[in-house]
Amino acid sequence: TYTVARRPTGPPWADALPQLPAVVQWDAGPRFSTELVDVEPEDIRIGMRLEPVFCDVAAAG
Repeated sequence: TYTVARRPTGPPWADALPQLPAVVQWDAGPRFSTELVDVEPEDIRIGMRLEPVFCDVAAAG
């Protein structure tokens, strides 16, 4: 599942709109909350394959 947040979900994300919070499932089964990146909201489909991207938040500031 996912949603398109067109208003910031908190002050740190004020310049990162729209946000795309989602719950995704690994092939092995576990589900987790994440944010979809590098995709346009209109291109998202339930069941689409995703590639994980990990960001070092501490290094990003």
